[in-house]
Parts: sequence; structure tokens; C-alpha cells
Amino acid sequence: MHPGHELTYTALRKFPAVEQRGDYVHVVIDARTNERAWLRLNKDNGKKPQVGITSFASREWAWSGIEVQHLAPKSETRLYSAPRQEARWHSLSPSRPARREGAVVGDLRIIKTHGNFMQVGELLSLDEELAPVGWVPINDENGVLLIWPVYAPMC
Repeated sequence: MHPGHELTYTALRKFPAVEQRGDYVHVVIDARTNERAWLRLNKDNGKKPQVGITSFASREWAWSGIEVQHLAPKSETRLYSAPRQEARWHSLSPSRPARREGAVVGDLRIIKTHGNFMQVGELLSLDEELAPVGWVPINDENGVLLIWPVYAPMC
């Protein structure tokens, strides 16, 4: 290490928040085991670690990547044509990936949220709007989280 330089480590973690009480948020640390912890909100850049909360309805998620199969039972979820349960749908799984105009979509991104659904699209280029692919449910009928936003597909 060079004199005058400090080593700093930064880790970005996102956890689903299930409850908020004042400056504290109850988060799910491990969605598969339901391990939970209380974290204190802290957005002050001078203090570490920084903890903030962003609801799924926030426009901040637009263009973020999304994991749609990892938390879903048997790694299967549904891709709907509209943000409602009675809309036409087809299965999404590792063997049945999302498609747009017949071609496999390798990079799903969040467009927006409507109720219990997130609209997902394909990133064609940074100069174009995302090309809509469909709507994925956020939770199942029992309230179990099915999706996980990521900043980019590799995160």
C-alpha cells in the first residue's frame, strides 16, 4: 500500500424489505431460508455502511436487470402479455427462455412496475428504448418473492 492511500472495499447488496419502523428496515437476507435482519437506514455519505430503501414501484429500477427464475419454485415463472393474472401467458424456465419476435432474449431489463407485475424488455442499444417482452409477477399468490432486480445481468 502506498503512503496516503487507504484500501476501501465496497459491496452492493440488495435485500427485499418486509417492514419499516422509523429508521429501521426488516429485510430478508436469504430468500430461500427466510433469514431476516433489521438494518438502520443511513443515506449520509459521510457514514458507512450506507443503507437505503427503494420500492419496486420506483422509477429508479428502470433499465436495471432482473433475475426472473432464481427464486421461483422449480426455476419456473410466467411471462404475461398484460399486468393481470387472467392475461395470456407462457412459462419461463431455463429450458424455455424469454423470446421477442421468435428470438431468445438474453438480457431482460425492467421497464416499469404496475401492481404486482414488472414489465420487462430487451436491451437493443443504449440509444433506444427497451423493447417490451412482457410482464412478470413480483410475488406468487402466497406473497413469496419471485423476482430479483439487479443493476446488470452479471450482478
